[in-house]
Amino acid sequence: MKIKSVAVLGAGAVGSYVIWGLSEKKDIRLGVIASGERAKEAHGVDFLIVSLKYGALPGALDDITAVTGENTVIMSLMNGVDSEEIIAEKAGAEAFSVPARIGLWTK
Repeated sequence: MKIKSVAVLGAGAVGSYVIWGLSEKKDIRLGVIASGERAKEAHGVDFLIVSLKYGALPGALDDITAVTGENTVIMSLMNGVDSEEIIAEKAGAEAFSVPARIGLWTK
């Protein structure tokens, strides 16, 4: 899969660094997601990077699902050992790249 569109949810220190690094890539469409309508505008991006503070995750789950399309791959850059599991429960484990697909979170 060629990544053509990337969205970043969370523009703090980590998210801003990722945005800065990706901003020079001319072959991708880059978006920064805020809650609500902006999340809906990004629906179906190829790659979603979640870089929120752990405490903000529960309030962002609806935005994550609004952005996630059938082929969206999610990568979490969050602290917390269960952030990926929480996102996977809402968005589906198949949306994650390697960790979920190798059964890292199977119960």
